[in-house]
Amino acid sequence: HSYGWYLDQQTPPGGTHYFGQDTWMNFYMNDPVGNATLTAAEEARVLGGEGSMWGEQVDDTDIDVRVWPRNCGTAAALW
Repeated sequence: HSYGWYLDQQTPPGGTHYFGQDTWMNFYMNDPVGNATLTAAEEARVLGGEGSMWGEQVDDTDIDVRVWPRNCGTAAALW
């Protein structure tokens, strides 16, 4: 379920918010396990995650506004 933490998404899953400005909520609500059926031992091995930023859809004019609100949501979810 790492797709939910790809920071370069134009419209993340979970609906569109106020003109895409508050999409950090989608990243915060992303469940790294999803609907996978894991044993307690398997779930214990889920140690964290990462927010991945690809460069095709950003440049120096919009990378900060794309990365930081979204990665803050990711970090809070993984805390």
